[in-house]
Amino acid sequence: MFGFVKEKPIMTVKKKWHSYAWIVFFIVIIGLAILCSWIYYQDIIFRKQEIVSQEYVNLISELKVQTESNINQIENFIDSNKHSEYSILTALQLAKVAVEAGNFDEALSRLQWAKTNTRDKTLSSIISYRIARIQLEQADFDAAIFELSAIKVQLWESRVKELHGDILLRKGDIESARSMYVQALKTRQQGDQILKMKLNDLGHIGLDIHEH
Repeated sequence: MFGFVKEKPIMTVKKKWHSYAWIVFFIVIIGLAILCSWIYYQDIIFRKQEIVSQEYVNLISELKVQTESNINQIENFIDSNKHSEYSILTALQLAKVAVEAGNFDEALSRLQWAKTNTRDKTLSSIISYRIARIQLEQADFDAAIFELSAIKVQLWESRVKELHGDILLRKGDIESARSMYVQALKTRQQGDQILKMKLNDLGHIGLDIHEH
């Protein structure tokens, strides 16, 4: 009798385990299925990125020989990969080609599109810097200064101040340009001879700069 009483809890536990075993089994199966699906999905994404990457390399190499067919091909690539940073990089390459051809309006349009569509903050800063340089060439000084204000990456601080100085110099504000050049030189990790020459050209004498 006492043996039966002792066995009863054990039998109850066994029954409970048996009833839960199937639930555990199905949970494991579902978990494995989700894991396999995720791995498969990641593999598809990786392969697609490889294809896009190779296509990008091929298109950029074709930019050396500019034809209407090549440009159309590149345009189609950008449209087909709008959510990829490769479309941004391609737009930057087209902007570079436009600048080399002296077509600043087209270059500006390419860069503004790239800035609007990129999700990379560092790349966005690079684009803003290039936009400001083009606006400087177009004598759109206020727009260039405003564009520079969008650059928040600290590594770009010295370059931004130098370009800001270039813009102010073109505007005829020599003292403000000098101030910007001085700030740019102080925030630069290594001495910059070109920047020092810009200061010397402004007739600055006896500048005591602490180079870092």
